[in-house]
Amino acid sequence: MNRRSFLKTIPRAAIILGLSTVASVVLFKKVGTSTCNYDFLCNKCNRFSGCTLQKALKYKHTQGIKS
Repeated sequence: MNRRSFLKTIPRAAIILGLSTVASVVLFKKVGTSTCNYDFLCNKCNRFSGCTLQKALKYKHTQGIKS
């Protein structure tokens, strides 16, 4: 391996490593695991519309809110 081919290989390897890291994060991200940062004050939460916590789902049901 000469210097020129070595210098061509480094960016390719970095791109492959970056793409595989992004793919791993997307594939192995835990779905449905969320925490409440607002001490269960659902009506004041800015993440309420997408919240999947049991307390938020119950609040949506009692308020008649469709998600």
